[in-house]
Amino acid sequence: MRYTGAISDADILINLARVNRLDILELLFKEIIIPQFVYDIEIKKNAGRYYGVINEAIRKDGSIFKIVDRKKDISINILARDIIEDKKKVIGPGESECAGYAQALRKALFF
Repeated sequence: MRYTGAISDADILINLARVNRLDILELLFKEIIIPQFVYDIEIKKNAGRYYGVINEAIRKDGSIFKIVDRKKDISINILARDIIEDKKKVIGPGESECAGYAQALRKALFF
């Protein structure tokens, strides 16, 4: 059984790229959302030589990975903003983006 989707921070992608097993995520999920901030800042800054592996998986045809910029979707941005700012006080910026997306998408699905 594959889960419908997930929101990913950089760490899991980098660690799976290190062992060349990003394909595991394809077995578990139909879609993985990567926040634009996580892609632009966290992955590019921290992936090092594994950036190419991650980027190739994101860009390949039929990829389950989807980079989403919340600032281009006013509804998601409004729903995510407060959670992101609140979570930044106790967790990192990438994790807070993921928490904001999760909350916003959950609310958006039930409106």
